[in-house]
Amino acid sequence: MILCITGRSAVGKSTVSKVLAADHELPCFGFGSHQRKLLGTNPSNLSVVRERYIELWPKHLETISSCISDRGMILEGIYNVSFLEMLRDSFPEHTLRLIALRASKRDRLSFYSSRNDRVDEKDIKSLGDLDEVKKKIGLVDVFRKVEKTYVNVYGDIESCVRNIKRDYGGIYGN
Repeated sequence: MILCITGRSAVGKSTVSKVLAADHELPCFGFGSHQRKLLGTNPSNLSVVRERYIELWPKHLETISSCISDRGMILEGIYNVSFLEMLRDSFPEHTLRLIALRASKRDRLSFYSSRNDRVDEKDIKSLGDLDEVKKKIGLVDVFRKVEKTYVNVYGDIESCVRNIKRDYGGIYGN
């Protein structure tokens, strides 16, 4: 099984993905970090990310192909339905499951600005910009394909992980 995790910015996708991958001894692939590695960019250059998003799909698939295990993997940061379908076609031996993480705006801002002691206007704008790019890439359509949504309340990653493991953990055999 390939467990795909989507959601808006700062809902805990990366953290949850890494914990699930470690707990199930599976590879984990984060689209955002891979994209930043390939582009050498950061959130301050979001127009480059949006413009080159589709162009990077073959490189993403190549990397996923090189690290996927027989039991599957965890993919974090699915924002486009066409890419989801490409994954399904590229790995027919694996069932794809798509889940979403959600959090309140207050919790997302708190998580996003955790490097500071307070949330400022720059954080609010940055988070909004990140969300806008994901929306333009196709996140709204991806949300329509989600089979289950988990809510991250007050940054309680452990509860999210526990609930996902309850629903999907047996598929991985542990």
